[in-house]
Amino acid sequence: MGYLGQFFVAVISLSQILNIAAAEETKSSESCGFAAIFNFGDSNSDTGCMSAAFYPAALPYGQTFFHHAAGRASDGRLIIDFIAKHLGLQYLSAYMDSIGTSYEHGANFGAASSTIRRQNRTFFDGGSPFSLEIQVAQFTQFKTRTTKLYNQGQGNSFPRPEDFAKAIYTFDIGQNDIAAALQRMGQENSQAVISDIVNQFSNQLIHLYNQGARTFWIHNTGPIGCLPVAMPIHNAYNYTPVDGYLDQNGCVVYQNDMAKEFNTKLNDTVVKLRALYLDASFVYVDIFSAKYELISNAKKEGKEDLLSHLKSVVGIMRVAITFTVEITMPPLMEDKFMLARVKILLHTLAGMACTTLTQQMAGSLIALSLDRSRIHHFLLHVHAC
Repeated sequence: MGYLGQFFVAVISLSQILNIAAAEETKSSESCGFAAIFNFGDSNSDTGCMSAAFYPAALPYGQTFFHHAAGRASDGRLIIDFIAKHLGLQYLSAYMDSIGTSYEHGANFGAASSTIRRQNRTFFDGGSPFSLEIQVAQFTQFKTRTTKLYNQGQGNSFPRPEDFAKAIYTFDIGQNDIAAALQRMGQENSQAVISDIVNQFSNQLIHLYNQGARTFWIHNTGPIGCLPVAMPIHNAYNYTPVDGYLDQNGCVVYQNDMAKEFNTKLNDTVVKLRALYLDASFVYVDIFSAKYELISNAKKEGKEDLLSHLKSVVGIMRVAITFTVEITMPPLMEDKFMLARVKILLHTLAGMACTTLTQQMAGSLIALSLDRSRIHHFLLHVHAC
C-alpha cells in the first residue's frame, strides 16, 4: 500500500483514538507506515516549546496524567499526543527543548500563542516570536543539521534522512490570528485579513512540500466565539447582551462567523493544493464542527445538571471537576465501552466573573466527546478554591 493509501487508513485510525481521548487507548493493530511526525501550531499542540524558551510550565498543568509539569498548557495530553501514541511513536519533543529529548521520530515546532502571520507582540504581552514562518524555518534548519549529523554517524536521536518524506506533517494554527484581528478591527475588513492569513498559511505548506513533505494533516480553527477568554464582557455578572450578539449556546456570533470564514478559505486552499500537487495528500480536519457539536448538544449529552450547578459559581476561582464517564465507541470500535476518570481544571481570567459557563464546560469536555462518541452519565463535585 502506498503512503497515500496508508494515510487514509490513518484517518480512520486517528478518528478512533480522538473519540477516546480521555480514556487509555490501545495501539492500532495495523501500522500506518509513518516514520515521524512534524508538528506546527500554537498552544493546542505545544508540547514544550514555550516552556523551554521562556518560563517553564508549572502545576497544575500536567499533574493528572504526567504527574508533573510536561510543557503543555493542559492538565493532560493533547490531540497531537494521541496521534503519536496511536501511530506507535514517542510523544513529540519540542524543538526548543535541549534536555533529555529525542527527535528520532519527529519534532514539535508548535508554540503557545503563535500565529500564522508575524505579530508585533512580545511574550510578555501575550505574544509569541514563533510565527508559522519561523517554525518552518526552524524545521528547515532541523532537517539540514540532522541529515548532516546522521550521515556522519551521529544520528541516534535524529530521524533518518529518508524519514522526512515518509512523515506526517500536522498543523493546528490560526486561532490566535483571528483573535488578534478581532482585537484590532472587530468584524470590519475581515475578508482581506483572513485572505492574507490563509495565503501565508498556504505559502508555508508549499515551502514544506518543496522540502519533501508529502502528507499534510491540517486542522481548521475551532469556535473561538465560545472560548471564555474571548468573552470577558458578556461574562460579567450584570451584563445583558444585545439581541443577536450571542447564539443559542452563549457564543459570540460574529467571532464564530470570522472563524467559519477562515475555515472556508482554508478548505478552498486545501482543495487547490490537492489539485496542484497530485503526489501529496492534504487532509482537512474539521475541528470546528466537532467542538461546536458538543457545545450545541450539551443537554442531550447529559450536561444539563452540570451547567445548572456551575451557573451559581461566580468570581475569581478554580473549579475542580471529577467525572466518571461512560463513552460509547463508534462502530469501528465494535461498540465497546470504556470507563475513565478525568479531572479537569478550569481557570478564569483574573477579575472575570463566571456566570455563563456553558462554553467553558463544553470546551473542557471536548476531549471526551469528539466525533461520534457520547457521554452518558457522570458524577460531579464542584468547589471554588
